[in-house]
Amino acid sequence: DDALADVEEALTFRTTHLSCYQLTIHARTRFGGAAKRGQLSEMPEGEQAVLFDLTHRFLADAGYCAYEVSNFARGRDHESRHNRKYWDHTPYLGLGPSAHSFAAAVASPRPAARRWWNELRTPRWEGPGAAGERPIEAEESLGPKALATESVMLGLRTATGIDLDGFTSRYGVDLLA
Repeated sequence: DDALADVEEALTFRTTHLSCYQLTIHARTRFGGAAKRGQLSEMPEGEQAVLFDLTHRFLADAGYCAYEVSNFARGRDHESRHNRKYWDHTPYLGLGPSAHSFAAAVASPRPAARRWWNELRTPRWEGPGAAGERPIEAEESLGPKALATESVMLGLRTATGIDLDGFTSRYGVDLLA
């Protein structure tokens, strides 16, 4: 009831877009510390599923389409262009502490990409920057198989789904076969 009341209140602002992510507790965060002390916990999986379903039904009844697992828009014009680049492997540059970046050559015969992320903590991010260095905490290389797998997973999150012909030409894999 509390969660749906929050969604209902958000609608009073006449917003055209809502992101409704359920809480995930990560170990090295304040919430993680609170969970370790028994002060906070995630909902049981069954209750999360019920809340997910209720949220989708409630927002659909209010005129919002679920165009991604956790994102709702009041028409296609209000879908997040910002998030779309993550779902379709469009290159992006993240600036600031903990920001992620992605560079790809997916149109080549052997698709490949690189993803990197900046230092999480501001002082550790500022140090290298002040010295003229990149404040990168870590990075990963993604070959054709990893990119194809990620593309399937991300496509399944969206209402658009997976363009089978586009997937075959991009990654050389016939998903139906």
